Amino acid sequence: LRSWNSNNQLIVVENANHSFGSKHPWESLSLPKDLETVVKKSIKFIG
Repeated sequence: LRSWNSNNQLIVVENANHSFGSKHPWESLSLPKDLETVVKKSIKFIG
């Protein structure tokens, strides 16, 4: 990852499970807090 983006860092989401609080099928209009954190950090990394 560092060769693709040297501005990366490991983010630990404390007490999160393997799906970051989501489940399949997802039936809510909003994301669980842990998953929202992961999505925002991922977008920032890709951005």
